[in-house]
Amino acid sequence: MTTTNIYVGTYGKYNAGNLAGAWLDLGDYADKDDFFEAAAKLHKDEFDPELMFMDWEGIPEGMVGECWVDEKVWAYIEADERERETWKAYTENVDAKADIDTALEAYAGEYDTPAHWAEEFMTDCMEISDNLVAYIDYEKFARDAGFDGMIFVGTYPCKVFYNN
Repeated sequence: MTTTNIYVGTYGKYNAGNLAGAWLDLGDYADKDDFFEAAAKLHKDEFDPELMFMDWEGIPEGMVGECWVDEKVWAYIEADERERETWKAYTENVDAKADIDTALEAYAGEYDTPAHWAEEFMTDCMEISDNLVAYIDYEKFARDAGFDGMIFVGTYPCKVFYNN
């Protein structure tokens, strides 16, 4: 399991030259509110601490910033490694704002090449007589499927997504 840590300080302390804070593991908190409550409690020595996230690790790019954390981080924490890889590929190549459920619903699988996807797709979805199989160009079928919304990510192997 990947650790998802954020170093939490405050702007007030930082501006005073004080980097005091602590690493908090997001996996220890049920949700964003729970995390922010713990972070504020960490800095209870300030009247109204303005939280500052000085560093983070194990969190995908775009899910945390200097003073904010995306709700999607908790779905990321709960996902297994394959789901995380799939979600990352989807958000980097299809829809940057997608949640994990959207990415997993669109996921069609992982194949050596787009042509291998096309061959499996045609075999599963169509009845093709044995004497015609030699005439099918799976590479061109996969290319044309890309025009209709299929998305192929990577080369060997490639992840395949439906983009409807």
